[in-house]
Amino acid sequence: TARKVENSAAFTRSCADLAVQWLRFHQDSQPDGGVTAHVFFNRGRIRLSPSYPEVTGYIIPSLFNYAKDFGKAEVYEAAIRAADFELPLQDEEGWFPGGSVGEPRQPSVFNSGMIIHGLVRAYLETKQDKYLEAAQRASRWIRDCQESSGAWGRYNYLGMKRCYDTKVCESLCEVDTAAGTKEYVNCVERNLEWVYRHQYPNGWFSNCDNSYLSNDSPLTHTLAYTTQGLLQCYHSLGDEKILKAAE
Repeated sequence: TARKVENSAAFTRSCADLAVQWLRFHQDSQPDGGVTAHVFFNRGRIRLSPSYPEVTGYIIPSLFNYAKDFGKAEVYEAAIRAADFELPLQDEEGWFPGGSVGEPRQPSVFNSGMIIHGLVRAYLETKQDKYLEAAQRASRWIRDCQESSGAWGRYNYLGMKRCYDTKVCESLCEVDTAAGTKEYVNCVERNLEWVYRHQYPNGWFSNCDNSYLSNDSPLTHTLAYTTQGLLQCYHSLGDEKILKAAE
């Protein structure tokens, strides 16, 4: 049913309430504490795909934000369950798998980075070392498989090098901030230099899509990923060159 859009805090709060209820419903529908990425509707029936580690990872900060803003202890606990879901999925080399639970396990740079977001936030909220240690292991794996160009290709979807891996750089910066280290600064700076080389004078980025066919016309979604990653790296590193690229 279409609803009138209202410019009020109460209406905005009601939208946030419904969105979080929807996320929690799908988390509670899974047996492992994760959240699905796909919901299929067919003739009045709903089918859910298994939990998706990447999606669960970047949902975690949103759940913590909501829980703290509105005093919802049950949502706070849902965020912790989501973080605990991630830990057994980590490979001994440090990477997290792409795809859904149950699919063949393949290492993924971008997906690992998105899971790091959630693990770092879980550490900051709980001060439990297990979350930061997992995030550090994943970060070291990401750093060690970076190519000489500064990009990541081998362990990315379709083996493609993408500008929106600035979101991965954002995760590495978060780990350094949480741990009080500068372990990943060089890795981040090398990737950002690669990204700068793919920005046009008008601000647009090439090599920023999920398919070879559309790589010359990337989605605004992935361009926004790139910009968000740049902004967060700027907040961490303070380099005006990063901010200029984002602007």
